[in-house]
Amino acid sequence: MARGPAHNRGEGVREANGRLSRKNKADRRKNVRDLESSIATEAAVWQREKLLKEEGFKKRISPHLLVDGKLPKSVLLDEKIGTTHGRLLYIGPDNDGIDKDQWEAADWFLKLRNQYHCAIASPDGIYDVDEGHNPSDDPEAYAEFCANVRARWADVEKAICDTVFSYRDRNIVGALDLIIIRQYMDYDRVGDLRLALNAIHKIRVGDRKKAA
Repeated sequence: MARGPAHNRGEGVREANGRLSRKNKADRRKNVRDLESSIATEAAVWQREKLLKEEGFKKRISPHLLVDGKLPKSVLLDEKIGTTHGRLLYIGPDNDGIDKDQWEAADWFLKLRNQYHCAIASPDGIYDVDEGHNPSDDPEAYAEFCANVRARWADVEKAICDTVFSYRDRNIVGALDLIIIRQYMDYDRVGDLRLALNAIHKIRVGDRKKAA
């Protein structure tokens, strides 16, 4: 039976047996992956635009971050935009947000919290991340790792409790739980959150000095 025109059998360089060359197949697979990546990127941009609109993010950030009145894709795809504390850093301390030290404290707190859950074998721990486990196979080293994590977590809890007693009229624990742990934005509680992050920052700085 006669074969149809070449364009009906797929375009591209062919081998002697008439099959598409491996290079051509590889190029097609790459094109498919690129298309899938592009679709995923556009979907992520759309989801973040929707979330930020719901949160009223754009009206709180500095106008110089906008391009033609819109958030550029570079901002929308920034990893920080994917977290509440990252978005608060973009907003800044003068516009219902937080500063860099407070952002670093929030990020450190979340990692330490996960380490703590892993150290006590909690089902809430996420183990397949860098801070989720001790890389050593040495049981004694692992026991020391867990003990150090529990001690650091106790320091953080004490610092937060001391801050709560110092500011009895503020909902510091609630703000930390809602905005940082649950990742739900509530601008009315950012002031209380700053107090919690300032306390955590002091523990984090002290922890770094000990490690130095």
